[in-house]
Amino acid sequence: MMTRLHIRFLPALVLLCAQAALAFLPPSDKQEGVTLRIEGFAEQSTPERFQAEKVPADQPLAFTVTLVNERAESVGGTVKVWLNDDWQIVGDDTFTLNAEPGRSVSVSCTAKAKPTVLNALYPIHARLALTLGGRETVLHPIAIFDAVLPAPVDTPTEPREARLADGVLRLDANADRRVFTSQNGKPRELGVNFSGADAASGTHMSRDRMTRGGVERAGFAIHPPYRGGAGETWNDFRLALPAGKPAILNFFTAIRDTSPTEPPSDGTEHKVFVTGADGETREIFSRFSASKAWEPARVDLGAYAGQSVTLRLWTGPGPKGNTTCDQCYWGDPVVTVGTLPALADEAAWQALERKAVERARGALAKRFGAGDGAFRLDVRGQRFGAAVVLGRQGLTDGVFAFSDGTRDLIYRGFACDIDGAPAGGVENGMPVLAVETRRGWRSWRVTHRIATPDGTVPVRATLWTEGGALRVAWDMPGVRRDRRGTPRFTRLSLGAAQLPVWRAYAGFGNVIQNPGAFTLTGGGFNLSTRHVGSDYTNGLSLVQACDIFPDRLVYAAETRRFALETHHDAAFFFVPSAQGAFAAARAYRDVCGFDKGPGLRALGGRMCIDQWGGDYREAAAGLRQAVRYGVTDAVFVKHSWQRWGYDYRLPEIYPPAGGLEPFLEMRRAAEEAGMLFCPHDNYIDFYPDAEGYSYDHIVFNESGSPVRAWYNKGRRAQSYRWLPHGFMPWMTENMRQMRDGFAPDSLFIDVFTAIPPFDYYDRNGAFYEKNATQQAWRDAFDTCRSILKRGSPMISEAGTDALIGSLDAGQADHFPASRWMKGFGEADRTPWHDMATHGKMVLFAGGLGPRYSALDWEKKNRPEHGYGSDDYLSNTVLGGRNPMCDGPFSRRTVMTYWLLHDVCDALAADTFEDHRFGDSIYQQHTVFSGGGKVWANRGSNLVWTVADGRRLPQYGFYVQTPRAEAGVVLIDGQRAGFARSEKTFFADARPVSNPLARMKVESATVSGTHLGNGVFDVVFQWNVLNPPIEGYVPFLHICSDQAKDGGSEQIAFQQTMKLDPASFKRAGAFTATARIAVPASLPAGDYRIRYGLYRPGAGDRMTIRGVNDGGQRIRGGVMTVTKSGNAFTGGTFTLEAESDSENQGLNVDGKMLDFGPVVTDGAFRLLHGERGTWTLIPLPGSKPFKAEIKLGALGTPRARVKGVETLEPQHAAARAAEWSQENGTLRFMCDAQAFGYRIDFE
Repeated sequence: MMTRLHIRFLPALVLLCAQAALAFLPPSDKQEGVTLRIEGFAEQSTPERFQAEKVPADQPLAFTVTLVNERAESVGGTVKVWLNDDWQIVGDDTFTLNAEPGRSVSVSCTAKAKPTVLNALYPIHARLALTLGGRETVLHPIAIFDAVLPAPVDTPTEPREARLADGVLRLDANADRRVFTSQNGKPRELGVNFSGADAASGTHMSRDRMTRGGVERAGFAIHPPYRGGAGETWNDFRLALPAGKPAILNFFTAIRDTSPTEPPSDGTEHKVFVTGADGETREIFSRFSASKAWEPARVDLGAYAGQSVTLRLWTGPGPKGNTTCDQCYWGDPVVTVGTLPALADEAAWQALERKAVERARGALAKRFGAGDGAFRLDVRGQRFGAAVVLGRQGLTDGVFAFSDGTRDLIYRGFACDIDGAPAGGVENGMPVLAVETRRGWRSWRVTHRIATPDGTVPVRATLWTEGGALRVAWDMPGVRRDRRGTPRFTRLSLGAAQLPVWRAYAGFGNVIQNPGAFTLTGGGFNLSTRHVGSDYTNGLSLVQACDIFPDRLVYAAETRRFALETHHDAAFFFVPSAQGAFAAARAYRDVCGFDKGPGLRALGGRMCIDQWGGDYREAAAGLRQAVRYGVTDAVFVKHSWQRWGYDYRLPEIYPPAGGLEPFLEMRRAAEEAGMLFCPHDNYIDFYPDAEGYSYDHIVFNESGSPVRAWYNKGRRAQSYRWLPHGFMPWMTENMRQMRDGFAPDSLFIDVFTAIPPFDYYDRNGAFYEKNATQQAWRDAFDTCRSILKRGSPMISEAGTDALIGSLDAGQADHFPASRWMKGFGEADRTPWHDMATHGKMVLFAGGLGPRYSALDWEKKNRPEHGYGSDDYLSNTVLGGRNPMCDGPFSRRTVMTYWLLHDVCDALAADTFEDHRFGDSIYQQHTVFSGGGKVWANRGSNLVWTVADGRRLPQYGFYVQTPRAEAGVVLIDGQRAGFARSEKTFFADARPVSNPLARMKVESATVSGTHLGNGVFDVVFQWNVLNPPIEGYVPFLHICSDQAKDGGSEQIAFQQTMKLDPASFKRAGAFTATARIAVPASLPAGDYRIRYGLYRPGAGDRMTIRGVNDGGQRIRGGVMTVTKSGNAFTGGTFTLEAESDSENQGLNVDGKMLDFGPVVTDGAFRLLHGERGTWTLIPLPGSKPFKAEIKLGALGTPRARVKGVETLEPQHAAARAAEWSQENGTLRFMCDAQAFGYRIDFE
């Protein structure tokens, strides 16, 4: 329904003020003095949490559409309003609005929900097309609201009654439950199978896996209610217990750990109640405990045999009602009926182990193949025997053994969970009723008949050998799964070993020596590969791998279980080695079946130049600069360019924000440079305000709720996760628009290899396994390639191996082991991913520099370990990866290319054959098929002397290939870099350098004064070097280590900086002042000022000359406040200077270093391939330097220099180079204020 409300007069004076950040784009669109807006939706989000206006879905939705006219003539037209397919407009959805000059006009509208409405975010669209100034203009504001369904008023849905028979019923996996919470004696039902947090009471209830005292158990994670007072929560289960058979409830309880800054819990109370056929509820168990290790419990239900009962698992805070840190757990809650098969005792295990070792050694000696579980393996020339001996419940309590004849690896059992419940010979396992074996031509099949709550399920394991690997494939022959995907495997993994792990290997690559317990989840930042490795204390190693992307890698030091876990029908690889885990991984590569990416030929050894945000024309200028310095064999990845800004209102990406013409200028510059142009795209996040948004295209969870995806903090906009099989029509249209609009050579799709493929449900409740996700994402890359250009490289974030064969490259966000776990002896990065995938997909260096250098997600910006650092560079060459740097043009971009391109290009064309450690895990040596060799002295402070006497400092490296060599080495005690090929020589004496002269502005803090009560006045100096600065505004972050919601940059709060925007439009210096008040609610301590310029909408920050923090922010000083209680008692201000780390390793003394053909204190590239003329090009930003060039060492012992000409001086004051020749040595000195110097010979 639409009703004209009123017409308002607009005042002539409009006050300009700073606008607060709004959720999504504000529901207002203004162009040419005309505004169309949707009113009635207040902003409620914070940078860390999204919250929209809540709207009851059972009531009419009223809103207002207003047209505001600030023009001198009347404007108007037809407005259309609509929501998405779960809502409908009441009455007409189109109406006419006309506004006189200086006036506004409004119309009220009403919508109502359809029966399909969800508890979810919804858009309201209003669209007006009108002619302004002779051209068609469209105004299209969008409002977002949060629909809230009413609580059900009818009788809650009764849970399904579980009818028990002989066997095991897991209450956390195979039984429905009603969930309740109670405060002040007033129970309230949360729903059947409720999982999550109840906002009103704070009650938390979820199914989870928890480790307590080194033992992992599945079950319930619970926090009793605390908001509004202490209370209790419980799960009710309806069970039909059989007559005449024993029934026992078993479980474990524990509470969580607390951090040193948290007050301890006084414990939690756990009770068991039963309501029998007589309707009486009786308490049959109670425990109050603060134990952080599992405590077992056994409750006899025999008194209720033959009855339908309600079993209640009740949790409370204890007699004092103290809910502090009361997160607690019910571990492995099961009801067993009848007599379960006895579990193997230690004597039985040892007997099986002896038999398995005997048979494995026999298989090695007698050379017989498959049969009765004995196998012979040829691991690239290494001979091993393998054997499997079945237990009473088949493989679940059987033993696996591998032997080289004198040493053995032994593993107990194989974990097999079905629908969340363990099966077989484990504690509380669903019993195996029968085991059948069948011998095939090259395989051995073991079929288990497993008693589940829903009947007997056949579970088959097929074992065979393939190229040095023992293969074990699991399936359920003859089983038809329902639309919810059951029955299915929910966990498969090898059991515990007889030896502890000495060294563990996983992900992009970390070697972890003497690891403690850890769990590494699958995904691009952690467990990014399908293979993991372990070296054992007896000198043997084992690679475990699976054909389905893994869920996690688990190591329990107490039980010595190091196991790769996955689910669904899966096939495993087990590859032993006596030469280390890398040798086993090399053998795994021969059998894993990875296909080569179709775009690898186009990628070759290209360097990745990465840019987030930034002006297109500035990027074009940077690309043109880069090509002058020879940076050509590269792929330029442009991230932030989409129509509505970075990762917002997706999938609407075209045309580019900021205009197509400047974007095309950047694209043409990349093409002219010979670089591949690669724009960023995303098909994981679907935003509710995008055109065509519907929950028919969104992933749902098991409980039937749509799954939220990324929260765009900058926009305060919440996305939902695309159905993997739902985005193809949008993606296809986008590809055609990009192809026709700017013809990219390559494509970057975000997230697809940063997260693992996942299981999901659609809106109708149909289940899709993660293999379907994996295939849909593979199809996405293949489809994009077919539309854009045949053979165009497809690139993604991070880089799991899940999509190999369709994906060509990943920006390999290679985290250190310290970001994975806390307990280990020593650790360092290794090229683990590369050993299995090099030559099949490209890994770009260590990925994004700020991520590589970060200690964790919250502590970034250690630039001494990021782009261009020796740490980053040595990690790149070790596995033969392609180089990567930010760009498009900087000193470190050029340095990275000059140093690494030629050797990495050679390594990219070869296969990765071997990896060895030196005296420690920090000394690493790799070998490639074409003769390439790499030595890297990773995290060690000890100097390592390698081939040709090269002395490697910490993070130093040396690369030899038949065509080129490069390294970061010690020369006369000074760290230096060099690269040499047939026609070029790069010498980098690591001199102190100047910032590049083309920065547009510089800034520094002048002073800071504490005015009292936590208030400071801080004065900032700005100097505009290259005006005008347009489209950027100041930001001022106040950061603290204590900030709870400050994100990765630890922002405690923000302030404004008072300045005249016109000051940025003219050259020269000016000052600006900010009054910064530390909020009284914040604690005493240090507050760091970080400031700069950013561009609203695009979100990118300008590079500013000054004391940079590594995140495009200037370090503006530290405010320190003291407090007594809530009152401020004092404050001081401290300026910040350049950190010592920024000059660490630099040749600050200007020492002349002898590189062999060249002696210098500078950094330059010498092009000496042409007869008669050489060119010397300093690294951009160089200060004056000297060089001695030994002509004979470069193949021209009799050459006579005729002259040295300055090429493209940077300014009129640039001086000509001074030079002289003594015999075969050219002595050269320059101010480096020119692009380069041409050396002419007689």
